Amino acid sequence: MKRKASLVAAILLTGKLLFAQSVDDAKRLIYYERFKSAKDMLQGIVSSTPNNADAVYYLGQALIGLEDIAGAKKVYQDGLAANPSAAILHVGLGHVYYFENKPNDAKAEFEGAITATGGKNAMVLNAIAHATADTKIGDFNYGVEKAKQAIDVAKKKVEADYYVNLGDNYRALIMGGDAKQAFDAALAINPKLAEAKYKSGKIYETQNNKDIFLPMYEEATQMDPNYAPAWRALYVYWYFRDVTKAEGYFENYVKVSDQDERLEYDRIDLKYAQEKYDEAISSANALAAKLGSGTKARLYRLLGYAFMKKNDFNTAKSNFVTFLQKAKPDEVTSRNYADIAKTIGSIAGSEKDAFQYYQKAIDTDTLPKNKSDLAKQAADLAKKLGDPLLSIEWMSKSYNLAKNPSNVDLYNLGRAYLDAGLFTQCDSIGNLYSTKYPNHTYGYYLRALANWRVDTTMELGSANPYFQKLIDVGAADSIGNKSQLKLAYRYFVGYYATVKRDYETAKSYCNKILNLFPGDADATDLLKRLDTPSPAPKKGAKGNAVLDNPVGDTNVVASSSTENNKPTKPAAKTPASKSTTVKKTVKKKADALV
Repeated sequence: MKRKASLVAAILLTGKLLFAQSVDDAKRLIYYERFKSAKDMLQGIVSSTPNNADAVYYLGQALIGLEDIAGAKKVYQDGLAANPSAAILHVGLGHVYYFENKPNDAKAEFEGAITATGGKNAMVLNAIAHATADTKIGDFNYGVEKAKQAIDVAKKKVEADYYVNLGDNYRALIMGGDAKQAFDAALAINPKLAEAKYKSGKIYETQNNKDIFLPMYEEATQMDPNYAPAWRALYVYWYFRDVTKAEGYFENYVKVSDQDERLEYDRIDLKYAQEKYDEAISSANALAAKLGSGTKARLYRLLGYAFMKKNDFNTAKSNFVTFLQKAKPDEVTSRNYADIAKTIGSIAGSEKDAFQYYQKAIDTDTLPKNKSDLAKQAADLAKKLGDPLLSIEWMSKSYNLAKNPSNVDLYNLGRAYLDAGLFTQCDSIGNLYSTKYPNHTYGYYLRALANWRVDTTMELGSANPYFQKLIDVGAADSIGNKSQLKLAYRYFVGYYATVKRDYETAKSYCNKILNLFPGDADATDLLKRLDTPSPAPKKGAKGNAVLDNPVGDTNVVASSSTENNKPTKPAAKTPASKSTTVKKTVKKKADALV
């Protein structure tokens, strides 16, 4: 009898071990992000033992991995109905609340679980740290605190996963150094933990340091060839750079992944990357028909890009709109918004709708250079639409968003104000330019032109000091600055001939032009006319006794270097009357803009 009892106990013990191993197997599948396989395994366990809190918790985690938040919520609510005191299920429900954008409800569940376990359950504390780091709205400082508490409670039995969750929370706080230390601590416990190496690489990917993160991803695949996230990260990186290389990583990713709908999405993505746009569109439409309302946002994003590549901008726009309607906020990148803006900007009659997406792209991006470049793209669109004020608005944003704006950016902004007839603003930009770059001619050039456009008869001499400063500074490199110097000299020819009636000085400036441009026809003609000037006009009469019209300026483009003040090849002359016409058009809006 005693032997029989021992045999029964052994059978029960063996069954318990096998059962526990099944949960461990499911956890392992979740670690590899094979969520569908984990879900199928855990559903069988939960259906036979609904009170098994660990199995219920991991089933919910598998569903979260599959982005079935509603399904995970039901699992946790049903589990708590059957087992209200299961603290780990309260943590799972709190995890769901984060995805529902209910951070207060999430923290209430977490604190309730901590109270119920007296703050001494390392698994509960670690699960809270994981839930916090797994969403965009988590209280990451709280997550760091709970991860550290889990490590303290576990003491010598601490698992590598605890340090991974600590690192994830640090990474969410953009504390890369602390995150790296945490991941290194995880690797010290388990040197084969590919997840820790992969997540260390993610730190450097956010810094765009491919020399570090790519080798880390490769090392993760060598540490554990079954770790799918590392293979996928390599596939995604090369997807945008070398489709042949990407295809090789994709094949390895497929081998260690569940053959589910997520993989179908990726296969369609690869067809797009291979520029098989018609195949990608056909496959995407077939999958959308199969999934119906359950179709993920990313499929409509792909359709938008595919039609964009085919220059079918209206259909692209339609799919992009559906993508934005279905997508979660963290699914839409700055690049997505920028490409949507380009698409809409290419549709006649819809161009002005693009600017709201440029703004969203700027708001979403994190790098100053990217933000500035996006504003430049919007300014270019405004210029194409013939809206000078809107163009200036976006050029100003571009300049202000740049971490280290160049002299060219500042000059172009001043030139835009000048061409729009906003001369006071142009003068201000010229003043800023000459303050920042006193050894450049461009700031004085802008101020000279702005003041000349106001003082068109030159009677006030408003532009004189700036043209003179241009001459003084430009003389250091008379060849490089000869286009601007010629304009300044010609201005003084007109000023001395028509305002001062000092023909000898006017002739001296003609000679300065000829020194720079030997045989210049205009200067030669002016010299002849100055030798036999016309009679002075009667008092109150308008016009120029020597020059028929004030000299138009040359639309000089600033050099891209802040050290070398050499203009590029000048563009065609801009008649002075052009900006006057533009000024009349925009004058009413100018004050509101500035």
